[in-house]
Amino acid sequence: MVTEALIYVCFAVLMGHSILGLVPADRRPAFRVPNGLLLASALGIGILSFGPVLRILLFFSQNGNFPFANVVLDSRPGMVWLITFVASVLYVVFLAMSEGDSSKRTSILSLAGVVILIVMTSFSGHVASTAPVIGVIAQSMHITSMAAWAGILLIMAWFARNKANWSAFLSWYTPFSIGSMILLTAAGLILMQYTVPEYWNSWLLPYGEALLLKHLLYAGVLTIAAVNAFLLKKGMFPSWLRAESIVIGLIFLVTGFMGQSSPPLDVSETVQSQGVSPLFSALYQGIWQPAMSVQVELTTSSLFWLGITAVLAICQYLVLRERKSAFLYALLVCGIVLSLFMTIMLAIVPS
Repeated sequence: MVTEALIYVCFAVLMGHSILGLVPADRRPAFRVPNGLLLASALGIGILSFGPVLRILLFFSQNGNFPFANVVLDSRPGMVWLITFVASVLYVVFLAMSEGDSSKRTSILSLAGVVILIVMTSFSGHVASTAPVIGVIAQSMHITSMAAWAGILLIMAWFARNKANWSAFLSWYTPFSIGSMILLTAAGLILMQYTVPEYWNSWLLPYGEALLLKHLLYAGVLTIAAVNAFLLKKGMFPSWLRAESIVIGLIFLVTGFMGQSSPPLDVSETVQSQGVSPLFSALYQGIWQPAMSVQVELTTSSLFWLGITAVLAICQYLVLRERKSAFLYALLVCGIVLSLFMTIMLAIVPS
């Protein structure tokens, strides 16, 4: 889970740095990303993408076998990782040779390198194994739009050197981020058609619950993004950008968990063979039969959590009105997400 989350961070750092390198200096605050971080991010993609191969090796190791060469050279995940690793090493060499070169040509080549790595890693996605063309295209679009939007934000949040040109920066970044979010959402909806065709019913299983939590966190990020783009647009507030980046990090973690879980293509069949998730089993008062479908109705327990959501939302408004701590605002966002998650999970009844 952590390794896959770190891959998304690596993509975001490299993508954000490459795109900002193409933006004129008078259209953004000055920034400087340590070259060591760029090199580590590039190499990290190659190393951290070994996860799917490692899971196959661990499976075989249970029988006393450890066929590293066979898995790497003869399996689809192994070949995808090998090509990705070689490409990441070449990208590291490129970054090392171009250190200090801030020309647009270098930024374009860097951007192309990141996109190539994204496409390569997309071949190991869940959907790519069942629908190769659509899966790779949708997954590539999903990761690229995420890395572009979040990457620029991460760079500005943690590596901006001044507050100059903030209005000029927002004038192009706001529509750019909106466009990225639209592409991100569209690609996500396409992927969902193949991974969770029964979205509501998938909440009975770990993958579906993680997806629901991810969607709620995504909505939470949008509220902080709206604050940064519209309410605080007169000046740069790094703390608010960093608060937004922390919630994005939580999304990366949840996405990493989903990458290591099997999507429930047939929920009733999965429930029959494996049962419901431990979380749902602990929350649901009764025995869930495989033939049952999910229906959402407000119950006493869900109303309790909905009330907590309302209280947290009021606190969130007060924090924003008084311009209090951005991290407190982000913490309240996370609290609202969790309370909404509990509201929905406790509102599940059979139909």
